[in-house]
Amino acid sequence: MGAHHPGAKNKRPVSMFRPETPNMYYGIKLAEKFDKIVSMDNNQSPFASAYLRFLQLAKVIQALPEGQAIDANESALLQSVVLRWYENQPMSVREAIGLAELGSPATLHKRITRLREKDLLSTLNQEGDRRAKFLIPTQRTLDYFQHLGRSMQQAHQNPIT
Repeated sequence: MGAHHPGAKNKRPVSMFRPETPNMYYGIKLAEKFDKIVSMDNNQSPFASAYLRFLQLAKVIQALPEGQAIDANESALLQSVVLRWYENQPMSVREAIGLAELGSPATLHKRITRLREKDLLSTLNQEGDRRAKFLIPTQRTLDYFQHLGRSMQQAHQNPIT
């Protein structure tokens, strides 16, 4: 058991091997982990380096041309909708808000609204049935995907060594 502080009454014993507060302990551990991470060789694996370079490139090219941001959740929804459109099976709004893996119906409806406000999605009514609305990409979305495709091609033609 540790010693008491001299002259202190009713204080708990302090170990000589542990800092007095948990914050000090966690601060020391965090500093040790940081030092270990900083001292790691960043070029240990060419595969890890290639993937990290891919993430850097993806971050740069995924920004919309006008600088308007699209978050990861909106991007996932947009990709799902456009992929179905590309496969000649346009997704209805009802189907889109039913994509449980991407969020709740209310959340997905908000994302659809934001994508429409950003002029990335449009709706099209089926002839003879005005109740069913289908989501289709706008020209802006197609231009954005063309930009992504070109960037991927350039990255492939200029491999990382």
